[in-house]
Amino acid sequence: MKTDTQHQKLLESLKESLNLTQDSYNEFLETKAYYEGNQLPQYIKAILLERGQPILFENMYALIGEKLLGYKINANTEMNAIGFQKRDRAKANLITNILKSITQTKDYQITKQKCDLDLMFGICACEVWLEETKDNEDLKITIKHIPINSLYIDPYSQREDGKDSKYFHKVLYMDKEEMQLCYPKRKDWDISDNEGDNP
Repeated sequence: MKTDTQHQKLLESLKESLNLTQDSYNEFLETKAYYEGNQLPQYIKAILLERGQPILFENMYALIGEKLLGYKINANTEMNAIGFQKRDRAKANLITNILKSITQTKDYQITKQKCDLDLMFGICACEVWLEETKDNEDLKITIKHIPINSLYIDPYSQREDGKDSKYFHKVLYMDKEEMQLCYPKRKDWDISDNEGDNP
């Protein structure tokens, strides 16, 4: 019974986020489409196609955005932990080395570029993962980008970093067969009531 109540609360908060943040999400999609060059209405494209004219436009948004992203990619950002007390300096050096091991990888740079692009459109998120190494003696720390269409936060959150959110949903998209393998105990597979407008 407790599990059913928790599940119901999760669904209610997800639906709340879907309903109240849909306008913001649509604005994000419109901005992204504009950035990617999809700026002309469909009827204008049809007229140009009928005339045999190429689709030409001046994409200042993408021009400025790519310059900003280029500066961020080329900028060397080095993170250092500082121990203000003498006893904390060894720990700070260890944390600095851990940060370097995370940020000086190709995967981190790719994730950072995805996050920078999303942030330029309004919001971005990523998550920290701990994975065991092959010998199971160490942990590998990685940062993974969360696609914006999988991200649902508390619409009443006021802080820029979302720390005051009452909830945060990360949606996993999978087909029905994969879902049945992951959740074999679930009997009701009609999820149409739980779907939002997002693709």
